[in-house]
Amino acid sequence: MEIVDSQVHIWGPDTPERPWRASGHAHVQRATPVTAEEVVGWMDEGGIDAAIIVPPSWEGDRNDLAIAAARRYPGRFAVMGRVNPEAPDLRAQLPAWRAQPGMLGVRLALHTAELRQPFIEGRYDWMWDELERNAIPVMVLIHHAFMPMIDAIAVKHPHLRFVIDHHRDIERIAVVTDSGLLKVLPRVAAYFVKPTIRRFAPDQKARALAWLETGR
Repeated sequence: MEIVDSQVHIWGPDTPERPWRASGHAHVQRATPVTAEEVVGWMDEGGIDAAIIVPPSWEGDRNDLAIAAARRYPGRFAVMGRVNPEAPDLRAQLPAWRAQPGMLGVRLALHTAELRQPFIEGRYDWMWDELERNAIPVMVLIHHAFMPMIDAIAVKHPHLRFVIDHHRDIERIAVVTDSGLLKVLPRVAAYFVKPTIRRFAPDQKARALAWLETGR
């Protein structure tokens, strides 16, 4: 059985040539950098076959170290890459996003007021169509209180795949699909996860959103 760690961080030092986000030092998990080589050593020691590198928020919206690690250790590392939704060239990059070494999808860290404000203001809105069109999964870190906003996006974009991490308090998951195979999903998933899972037909998106918000 292959064991994959679904989220690891690596980062470099804060230097003039490669500066961190202004608020980065308030959130960094260790004062000294963590290298890909160090993580590979931990993986080997713990019997971990592979890992997904999620570039940390304190470094800013860059993926250079993660991509370099995936290139150096093929089969050991993959990447969920950070983006700046307001970067002028991002729209042009998305069609070939997953062609980058090890790249699996996009990472959106919205767990601080600074990072979350552009999302709340709607400056991310253009991305959802593009991510869905290009089959790019999106991995989101956001506080539970703001999950209804993610739920609403998921309802409007049924083919956009979300990964929600660092959550323990999700009560309900709505699956909007026309797949007959997923009719059995709520019964099977009940053995593995705590939230109540309910399937809705594609024409029941409004009903799914209402159920997520109220449970009725």
